[in-house]
Amino acid sequence: MYWYLSFLRPPPVAVSPTAGSITITPQVANDLRTETRFEPTDIDYVWQCVYPAVRRPHKAQELTTFVPPASTYRPLDVPLPPVKAGERWRLGLVERRGSRTSRSSGAEDLLGLSEDAVGVVGVWSMGIDIRRERGAGEGVVRRVEGRAGRDKDAGGDAKGTGKGKGKSKDDTAKQTRIQREWALPFPVREGADEAAVAGPSELRIIEQTSFDLDKKVWDSGLALASWLHRHARGRGPHPNARAAAVLADLWGGRCVVELGSGTGLVSIALGPLVQAATIYATDLDSALELMRENIALNARLDGGTVGARELDWAAPLPPSFGGAWPDVVVAADVTYNTASFPALVSTLDGLLTPHKGKRPPRLLLAYKQRDAAERDLWGLLEAKGIRMELVDTVGGAGDEGPVEIWVGERG
Repeated sequence: MYWYLSFLRPPPVAVSPTAGSITITPQVANDLRTETRFEPTDIDYVWQCVYPAVRRPHKAQELTTFVPPASTYRPLDVPLPPVKAGERWRLGLVERRGSRTSRSSGAEDLLGLSEDAVGVVGVWSMGIDIRRERGAGEGVVRRVEGRAGRDKDAGGDAKGTGKGKGKSKDDTAKQTRIQREWALPFPVREGADEAAVAGPSELRIIEQTSFDLDKKVWDSGLALASWLHRHARGRGPHPNARAAAVLADLWGGRCVVELGSGTGLVSIALGPLVQAATIYATDLDSALELMRENIALNARLDGGTVGARELDWAAPLPPSFGGAWPDVVVAADVTYNTASFPALVSTLDGLLTPHKGKRPPRLLLAYKQRDAAERDLWGLLEAKGIRMELVDTVGGAGDEGPVEIWVGERG
């Protein structure tokens, strides 16, 4: 569906201002980092100062062409920009394929993720502290002489410097998180702090580089976020009647519940599009800390309409959500674990039941097939009287299969 840039070898937590470069190993892989992209990917790098003042990103510079298997574990030296002790800089990796970013921020266009031609999703490191060298082992990257470790034959391409380099001991403290950013196709809502926003509105999501599945951006969530903005209020009705109905429920509803929210991406993206609804991003307790951090990071976009809440599918449903019952239940990439289907179906059956005389809520589901057995869910829902209809698809990169957009309702 999508390919993602990330760091197999992450940037350091801190570096000396005299270091000259930092060493990373880029990766281009699927959402769960289990499959590497074998089509050559031209990668540029971008530096941006984020402290003591946020400055515009520097001009992108050529880094490398990622071609597995030769590139899979290859360390690369990235030259530092002119830096001073006490500053904090972050490093971005982007695919070199024309202008897909905001001029002021470097954020990629969220709407572009639901278009026909989709590139590789870029990545930002967290801030790298520029610290004066006070001794060994303080997160200082070794000094690189000459041209900051660039390949002599690279012509300015900041490539790896030779065989065996990756085997050298490196005790530098490495980052454990990354950030992804997308430019949203609307201004920050009225009343937000405009001084805190440089350029267009941006959606920012922090991910963990660990293998925790609830702390990563997944394909279906990213596709659904883009799809929601493509069909936002004022862009005309969706041609499918059931899709148009669930979108109308979202824009005019009072309560939305998302299941399996993970990083909170879908709920956060939905926040600026609703007028009066409270959105509950739900997941297991293990996901809530990062989810809340991402909600706070994007609070200027949604005006405080998104909240995180624990919801275990194996536990009884709460009597209400803030005194209300959902008008729409949203879910993306919740089908990967077929063993959880009994609990998931029970939860959906309860949530889609009419509440206090109201019309039954509708389900908006984004689905990418990872295993054919996942489609057993449709039969299980049908047995509960929940009828599902495929209303749209998002093609994405095209080589991993589309994300399907489904609407479910009783009757």
